Amino acid sequence: MTLITKRPQQSADDCVMVSSIYGDVLYLGVNFQMAGRDWDGEVDYYYYGGMRFPALEIPQGATIESAYLKFIADLDYTVTIVKTRIKGEAADNANIFTNIDNYIARTRTTAYVDWLNIPAWYAETLYTSPDIKTIIQEIINRSGWASGNALVLFWDENGSSKKAGCARAGYAWDANPSKATLLEITYSVLAPAVLRRKLLGVGR
Repeated sequence: MTLITKRPQQSADDCVMVSSIYGDVLYLGVNFQMAGRDWDGEVDYYYYGGMRFPALEIPQGATIESAYLKFIADLDYTVTIVKTRIKGEAADNANIFTNIDNYIARTRTTAYVDWLNIPAWYAETLYTSPDIKTIIQEIINRSGWASGNALVLFWDENGSSKKAGCARAGYAWDANPSKATLLEITYSVLAPAVLRRKLLGVGR
C-alpha cells in the first residue's frame, strides 16, 4: 500500500461560500476553511468550503484503502451542534476556483460522507474527518482520471443548529500553507494476473 498526502498549493485552491437571504458569495484568498452555520439574531449564514488538491500521484482505478481530511483549527470553535457533509467534484482533473458561478456549477460526486455532531475544536489542534474513501474512489475510477491529476472536495453545512458561531474552521492556504487542509490517502494497486501467479509460484 502507498500513503500520499497533499495540501492546496495556491490561493485559488481553497475557498468558502457563504449563503444567506442576501444570496451566495464566494470568498477566495480566505484565511480559513469553514463549514457550518451562523445566526446573528436576524439572518442565517451557511458556510460551504471548497478544497483543491493538485498533482495527486494515484493510478487510475487504484483501490483506495482509506482517505481523510485533516484540519488544524485556527481558533476555538465550541458551539454545537455542527453537522456537515463531504462530497467531491465529479471531474477528471479539477480546476482552480474562480467565482461563484464556477463554484456552484461543478458537478458533485454521487458518493458523500456525513460528518455529524462534530465536537468542540480548539486552536492549533489537529482534527480528522471520517473516512472519505468512497468519494475518492469514485473520482479515481473515472475513465479520464490519470496519475498527476487534481481533485476537489467540498465541505458543506448540513443541518447545524441555529446559533451564533455554530461552525468549524481550520487554516487555509492563505493563512499558512503548511497548516492548510491536508488530504491523506492510502491506496493499493493489484499486480497483473500473470505477475501475481508468478509471485505465488502458480502456473507460468
